[in-house]
Amino acid sequence: WPTTWFVPRLTGEGAFASVYDVMANWGANHGVTVYGHVGADLITLASMLRIPVAMHNVPQEKVYRPHAWAAFGTQDTQAADYAASVELQDIDMRDVDAERERLYAPMYRSEGVTWKELNQAIAKAMQNYCGGVKCRDLMLEGLDLLKTYREEIVPQLYCFNPHDLMRTHEVLDILDVSEMVLHACLMRESSSKPLCFERSDFPELDPERDRHFITIRQEDGKPVRGVVEHDYFGDLKAEYEKRNRDYIEGGKK
Repeated sequence: WPTTWFVPRLTGEGAFASVYDVMANWGANHGVTVYGHVGADLITLASMLRIPVAMHNVPQEKVYRPHAWAAFGTQDTQAADYAASVELQDIDMRDVDAERERLYAPMYRSEGVTWKELNQAIAKAMQNYCGGVKCRDLMLEGLDLLKTYREEIVPQLYCFNPHDLMRTHEVLDILDVSEMVLHACLMRESSSKPLCFERSDFPELDPERDRHFITIRQEDGKPVRGVVEHDYFGDLKAEYEKRNRDYIEGGKK
């Protein structure tokens, strides 16, 4: 096969910070070469055809994109290329109507429970069942209590104006977060001095098995435990300098 060896023109930023960065970000192991500096023209043509450009080292002032591209973002023009090329799916109005009904439901009621009452009930539940010293049995009771709030009190929420409607949905978010906190506390089966986290049923302090971040996500309506190591970010100083070069160099000028 014909072979062409080249050294990329570096910019000191992003995918062209170094030769290693170029090869690490280059998705293909082949390419096409052309005589003449026509990269800016090809990028503009690609934009007009809604073809996203993955990476390039053409100076920004030489690249022209359609004016409408400002609607897709001005900070990262390559990301704007991808945003412009996405074909939006048709909206299912049944989903829209269902969500509108859910959001405005409290304003369709003339009596029931206010957001303040639910907020106070959640706060009291978290104080009683997820306090300074935690244990499995209490936290499970707390989850059961919050479940009854969701099933029995939430359908009774009512309000008279948009402001109270906003506060109502804020409290519904607090209900979600409270359940997440209880599930996360159940997942950490040890105590921790740095975290000010104490479990009477798991008094062992900071065992090696729990020296990491515990993440939580929802799958099929159930909480799922995840783990992220403390040093996932790498060397803090090196990674900070790599990602804040403009800020650091600007301060030296």
